[in-house]
Amino acid sequence: MPATILDIGLALATVTDNSYATLYSEVDFTGVQSMITKLPWYSTRLEPEILSEMLDVNN
Repeated sequence: MPATILDIGLALATVTDNSYATLYSEVDFTGVQSMITKLPWYSTRLEPEILSEMLDVNN
């Protein structure tokens, strides 16, 4: 798991405003994608929904 994801999770648990949102610019989204696609339920649950939404946006 990319380190920044953990930082965001910890910030969400304690902040009372939206200051945690600045952490998103530091996220390694390539690392997140690599991690997510290795989960056993990704291809049966998330991938079909993601592809469906992408098709809707492009049409």
